[in-house]
Amino acid sequence: MIKKILFILIFNSIICYPNEKVSLSEIDYFKTGRGKPVVMVIGGIHGDEISGIEKAREFKEYKISKGTLVIIPEANKEAVRNGNRTEYYMQDLNRSFFQNNNDKSSKKAQEIIKVIEQYKPNIILDCHESYYNYDENKDPNFYIGNTLIFQQNTMDEYPELIFSLLEEGFIPLQGAEKGSLNREVSEKMNISVITIESSREDTVEVRKEKYETVFKKTLKYLKME
Repeated sequence: MIKKILFILIFNSIICYPNEKVSLSEIDYFKTGRGKPVVMVIGGIHGDEISGIEKAREFKEYKISKGTLVIIPEANKEAVRNGNRTEYYMQDLNRSFFQNNNDKSSKKAQEIIKVIEQYKPNIILDCHESYYNYDENKDPNFYIGNTLIFQQNTMDEYPELIFSLLEEGFIPLQGAEKGSLNREVSEKMNISVITIESSREDTVEVRKEKYETVFKKTLKYLKME
């Protein structure tokens, strides 16, 4: 009898809302749960960063006890489909946020911004891959693996979460390129964004574990598990 009651309590603590797929003209996203807090995960801004794409696909099946998960596993579907960082006829999607250009990448960025405006996430987890582990003496376009990138607003709002993530061995970096999701959403919308840069020096499975660590710690911090 006690076991049965415990099972019912545990079962009822998990949100049983269906995983809802929403297709827009440029992107697809998946929503689970309702209400606050809201965590958004974005993969595939660069189509060749496979570990973040695969892990974001897995996250859309994750069960939570409260709040809402919004997952965009393939932000640039064409680039993901072809295994390219960016398609030859597009600008880099991660330089296209709030740039107001009349091109396909800007249209994708604008749709992502509309989803962010709709759900007003507490935190956005932005999944990326770097070629190599972080080295401050080398080209940051290639050597920023195993880092977390965030702006001051994220540090101000979630210092305990950030410090707990740094205990996992990530190197903290602040600042991001103009037009990047991290910089523009943080500055213009005052929404916390954590960019997770895994390293291709690690296996795909290890890289996916890094995303999962950040994801689960974020959910635990927000009491969504």
